[in-house]
Amino acid sequence: MSTNSNMNEEQTTTENLLYQRLIIFLIVFSVLVIAALNTQKKILFLSVLALGVIICWVLTLIIIRTVKGMNKKSGGKLILLLLGYLIPIFCSLFLTITLVVGSFGFVDPYLFNVDIKPVQLEKKVDEIKNEIKKQLKPKEDLTSKHFKSIDSVINNDSITRARERKNLLKKGTNNQNDSKYFKSIDKVVR
Repeated sequence: MSTNSNMNEEQTTTENLLYQRLIIFLIVFSVLVIAALNTQKKILFLSVLALGVIICWVLTLIIIRTVKGMNKKSGGKLILLLLGYLIPIFCSLFLTITLVVGSFGFVDPYLFNVDIKPVQLEKKVDEIKNEIKKQLKPKEDLTSKHFKSIDSVINNDSITRARERKNLLKKGTNNQNDSKYFKSIDKVVR
């Protein structure tokens, strides 16, 4: 019976060890993901992920070795498969894939303020400059062929009124009201 109790104690100790290692793994994984997401520079982001990939794969291998050393007769093979293999391998693969994708720059627009490259900036400035030139360029004046300027109309009108006044004075209408009327118009026009 002592061998049976020793086996149970060993099984319990191994299970506790597995759970502790899994908790440590999940804490390290969470801290690394949060640290990587809160970085402002790409090089720091990639450094945190590279360190995280190394640490997580080492912890994954330790957890897998712990699960292999456990007695499989205790039941809960699905739980051991999930906790001992799937969760650590999935998390480590997630960090590895994120590191590879991040190193190629696919996550840059989502995580970092991507600066416009100088060539793109020059093209954008040229486009804006051309748009401003188009807006400031004087349009052809199509109405000038058919209409006179207001100054020429006023000048012609004042000349016409002056001729009418002379004609009225020559005819002999020296009506004071008419002459006042014409003088006030001349003053207004000039």
